[in-house]
Amino acid sequence: MKAEALVLEEKGRLAIRGIELDDRMGPHDVRIAIRTVGICGSDVHYYLHGAIGPFVVRAPMVLGHEAAGVVEAIRVEAGKAVEKGQVLVVLAAPSAAPAAGDGVP
Repeated sequence: MKAEALVLEEKGRLAIRGIELDDRMGPHDVRIAIRTVGICGSDVHYYLHGAIGPFVVRAPMVLGHEAAGVVEAIRVEAGKAVEKGQVLVVLAAPSAAPAAGDGVP
């Protein structure tokens, strides 16, 4: 599945890049059609300084891990918690975001 992402290429340099996402779903997964993503203070800090403490940007990094969207697919086991069409807010850990097409998280 193709998507677009805001990628921090290196300190001070951003790009919108096409990325490939794995669209396989596990038994407890819900697929969310993302409608909006927030950029937080950590994202801005990475952009301005290229690091936060010991976490240094050494490869392109997808920014934005605070998203909202609409449930578009549900696996059976997850179906008890949400419904198709439901609006959700997602707070994913930055390490869960896929790398910008290079396989490096």
